[in-house]
Amino acid sequence: MYNLGTLKRKISKEGLQATIKFLLSDDLPLNIKEDLTAAHVFNSDGYLCLSLLYSL
Repeated sequence: MYNLGTLKRKISKEGLQATIKFLLSDDLPLNIKEDLTAAHVFNSDGYLCLSLLYSL
């Protein structure tokens, strides 16, 4: 299950730009996108909330 803590660790380990590329990738599994939508990383239209990512 992906949540904000998981995402924060990924950013710390791989960097913000690599994490953004991963999140915008067509290879992102649907279950991860659904988890992150519930955490408001993606909005209901599927757009990435960059301000939230930058705050992590």
